Amino acid sequence: MQHDLFGTLNYKDEAWQGQATLPGLLPGPAAPVRVLINDPDKEGPTEHQEEAGKHLMAKAADVMRAVGDGLFKSYQDAYAQEDWRETCGLTPAKSLADVEDYELREVQIHLDHHKGVAFLAFFFEAAWGGDGDLYVVYHPNKPTQWVEPSALIDVIESDEPGEEFVPSPSQELVDAILEGNDKKAKALIAGGMSINDLAPDECPPLWVAVSQMQPELVRRLLAYGADPALKDPSEKTTPLQSARKMYREMGFAPSTKKNDLADLMSMIPGAAGAQFAMLKTQLEEMMQMLEAAGAK
Repeated sequence: MQHDLFGTLNYKDEAWQGQATLPGLLPGPAAPVRVLINDPDKEGPTEHQEEAGKHLMAKAADVMRAVGDGLFKSYQDAYAQEDWRETCGLTPAKSLADVEDYELREVQIHLDHHKGVAFLAFFFEAAWGGDGDLYVVYHPNKPTQWVEPSALIDVIESDEPGEEFVPSPSQELVDAILEGNDKKAKALIAGGMSINDLAPDECPPLWVAVSQMQPELVRRLLAYGADPALKDPSEKTTPLQSARKMYREMGFAPSTKKNDLADLMSMIPGAAGAQFAMLKTQLEEMMQMLEAAGAK
């Protein structure tokens, strides 16, 4: 089978196998990566999988940046466990550039989907992963996260059977803002579209931008009228509450409770350097913008 994005697809082990050239997780030339499109019934890629493939190739740099952040988070979590750190021989790392012994083996496009787009699972061989393997799961409408292979099924979950995807009333406006197309965004607003018109149970774009640590996008969304009071329907938190929670959990805020990550950072010279300083700065910048916008 010939595919517009992934070249010649060969069917093997219940999946169509192709190839994509993607940016690296670190600065450098793009490289070919195997792509697996799960299809146990050999019926061909679904509409949701095609949408995921289009997103992957159109937003490759953003996707790989998020995947790199997820991979580094897995390293941080492994390093925070003393026994596992010693077992794997892990050393302090300020960023992914300081990490070794990992390789992206393939990108899987799963049948499971959310809001019309299938989940992407990036399969890594990594020295600190369980049995040497781990996944970083990406979806444009959900926070990127890493999981052990045994937990993948708990993260990748389709919308309820029979649930029909209802596009967000403001999706065209959100896309224009994401693409930096100010002319189109302003025209849509002039025509009556509001960024705060959401589909039922939709996560507000501002909340997603905070969860993905994108202060510049937060700034742009607020400039276009995003309501900072809108809560994520699952977490029941506003963007500001979510940012404050991440700030506490990363050990940046004073706390009377034991924080293993904060304790670890205080014991490792330089570990709160470039990467952690950047995360702290990004969170503080987003919190300041949200507070200035009247968020609670």
